[in-house]
Amino acid sequence: MESQLITELNKKVFDKVSEIILGPRDNKDIAKLIDSLIGNYSDFILQEFDDSIFKDLKTSKAKVKRNIEYSKCVIIKSIRSFLKGNVFDAVNEIERIFKFFDEKTITTDYTLYRGRVSNNNYLFNREEMFHIPLNKRNLVKNQRFSLSGFPCLYLGATTLSCWEELERPDYGLTNFVSLKSTREFNVLDLSYPDTIKSLKDIVKISIIIACSLKAKKEDEFKSEYILPQLILHRFIKQRNCNKSNCDGIAYHSISLYNVKERIFQFQENGPSLELNRYISYVMPVSDVENFVTIGKNQYCTQLVNLFNISESISSNIRGFKKSLTNNIIPSSLDKYQSLYQNSCFADIDCYLEKASMSKLGEDCFSESSYDSIIGGWYISMQESGFSGELPITPKS
Repeated sequence: MESQLITELNKKVFDKVSEIILGPRDNKDIAKLIDSLIGNYSDFILQEFDDSIFKDLKTSKAKVKRNIEYSKCVIIKSIRSFLKGNVFDAVNEIERIFKFFDEKTITTDYTLYRGRVSNNNYLFNREEMFHIPLNKRNLVKNQRFSLSGFPCLYLGATTLSCWEELERPDYGLTNFVSLKSTREFNVLDLSYPDTIKSLKDIVKISIIIACSLKAKKEDEFKSEYILPQLILHRFIKQRNCNKSNCDGIAYHSISLYNVKERIFQFQENGPSLELNRYISYVMPVSDVENFVTIGKNQYCTQLVNLFNISESISSNIRGFKKSLTNNIIPSSLDKYQSLYQNSCFADIDCYLEKASMSKLGEDCFSESSYDSIIGGWYISMQESGFSGELPITPKS
């Protein structure tokens, strides 16, 4: 296919997927709803993709239809088993769709971010920005990719993805840290593909639809979370049985599909970059009986050893620091730089990317070498008279 046709087709599919995810529910139960939504998606694909496209993708219309139907039946059967109380059967059943997921490698030079909501202008310490301690399992809530009482480390590809997953709290007060891995690691890739390249991509999108349904905040039990939780449960079981070499799962925040509410609209020349900004990662704790004690809290040894982590920063504290120097924002910005690249999100991203990091429990400097003149902000401590000491959460 020609490049322009590929771009237009991928955009058409993404727009349709967004429409399906955000569409009305008509009070259907979760199994019937997923049946209807995936059926809608399947009909769209079979109508929009002609034989030449299927040929380029090295598949056929019949094979696509058969595999989407297969994954849909697995999902519905697994959910119905769960609702009947047969959790063991549900977890085992859902493994049958794992063949449609690839693995993604995260390298040691790739910066990840974590956000946490605060209600004041004091910064959380590094331990407070890591996963909920093992000895405080009672704080772990039931969320989309979360199991009650089972701590996980949640990360984002950008501070924007973290902020969206936190449901857009006061950005100025929200604390962020950056993390980089000490070794390459793999994640199970449930993120939306930037380009549809194969049968697996087509089927995976149908699974993503079923994982991305919006739930009502007031509901104590959210049936929309059953599928992603079953996938996480099966992932943990596979890892514990040494059937997987992945350390986590990559997925897109459902805010990606809310086109009307999206702060930064996609640019035609960079769909991959735009999609990547919304990727989130869930890293479940492992080997919970062997943990690292830091202060009074217990942390997963594997995750502590896997990541170096920076000190936290917030946009407000960042602004206070910037006000101490004569910073100049370049005026020669093209239309793309004036969007995400010139936003407060990008500023925090770049500041934290250049920040000092160290293993949790070890000393870490708070400086960042991000320079505003050559591409970011840089704080000269001697020239500004700023001591470099920022307020940390008061201890009781």
